[in-house]
Amino acid sequence: MNEQIFHLTDLVKRKIRGELTESEHHELDSLLNKSALAREAIEQLSNELILKEGLEKLNGYDLEKNRAYLKQILYDRILAASEHVPKEVVMPVKRLWWRRMTIAATVAGVLLLAHFLFNKESQYPASKPAGSNHMVQDVPAPDKNRAQIKLSDGSILYLDNAGNGSVAEQAGVEIIKMADGRIEYIVDDGASSEAVTALVYNTLENPNGSKVIDMQLADGSHVWLNAGSSLRYPVRFSGQQRKVLITGEAYFEVSKNEKAPFVVDVNGTSIQVLGTHFNVNAYQEEGVVRTTLLEGAVKVSRNGAELKLVPGEQAAEKNGVLTAVKEVNLEQVMAWKNGSFYFDDVDIETVLREVARWYDIEVVYAGKIPEGHYRGKPSRSLSLTQILKVIEYSGVKFKLEDKKLTILSNG
Repeated sequence: MNEQIFHLTDLVKRKIRGELTESEHHELDSLLNKSALAREAIEQLSNELILKEGLEKLNGYDLEKNRAYLKQILYDRILAASEHVPKEVVMPVKRLWWRRMTIAATVAGVLLLAHFLFNKESQYPASKPAGSNHMVQDVPAPDKNRAQIKLSDGSILYLDNAGNGSVAEQAGVEIIKMADGRIEYIVDDGASSEAVTALVYNTLENPNGSKVIDMQLADGSHVWLNAGSSLRYPVRFSGQQRKVLITGEAYFEVSKNEKAPFVVDVNGTSIQVLGTHFNVNAYQEEGVVRTTLLEGAVKVSRNGAELKLVPGEQAAEKNGVLTAVKEVNLEQVMAWKNGSFYFDDVDIETVLREVARWYDIEVVYAGKIPEGHYRGKPSRSLSLTQILKVIEYSGVKFKLEDKKLTILSNG
């Protein structure tokens, strides 16, 4: 280790202790500017709160006993690689990740550990390991809503092209597009009795590559629809129940009406509520229908079996069988609505299925599907190539061309 590295080591240690003078702060900034990755890693890892949050999530891990040891490992790796970014790195995510971290003596590896293990958003570095992957063009995050409404007469309202204000009227209900893009169904109390009794259906479709769409139904219930999802619903509710059908993923805040329970049908699974907040994930490619309750109470039914949920619980239906999940990570469930991904020790296929829906891309595996698991909460506002840093720095090779992502190997 040369004199510069010794000096940088001393500056970093004193920065942790808060002993740097103003001139030394400027000097450290200047040295770290030579390696943007090292600078970002040091800034993240210097935050005691981030370190504490990450370590406390490891069951049985003694925070006070191991904090100093872990910090020393992290900073040793940063300093050892402060002037060099290698071509290949390792992104450990297993429970014994600190053992693997001693192998990943690279700036990029430490940066990704800070992001994925401490669950903090960071801007992924613009550069990539030389000669590793081929990207013809980037795919930006969805910047507008591309949803459309199929009206009962077969006509289609393309919401991205529709102006604000009234866009249609059916069954005595006015359909209004608000300035923020939200759609509202407003009941005309003076409508004819014929219009009021007619059961007329619309279908809201939100395609892949579209921002989340926000709709208020005629009964005052609120629905958010994720990309790659659809909702079929009556323009005006009547009768003894309020029934809608969904595909994909939706979050509901249901207006209470004890005389007319709200029912969500998901390919044979029935979710019945009076007034409550819940999320339904029913993407066909996931193979499981998950109903998660945030507030109130719901009853989930399938093939004669029933599950009654309380807040924080989930009903999972797979191959016609209902299973209760008592402890659910609600932050993970609601991440899509709150503008982020949430990967918690999941395989590459799970990551890329969600990524494919959001960026409207095709994913192809050329050969064996790479092994390994991933964690992190990257923002959905990042571009596709920034998200792909998640897999790139674990050694996976891929090619992105014309919105087709081909996964080649795992290194």
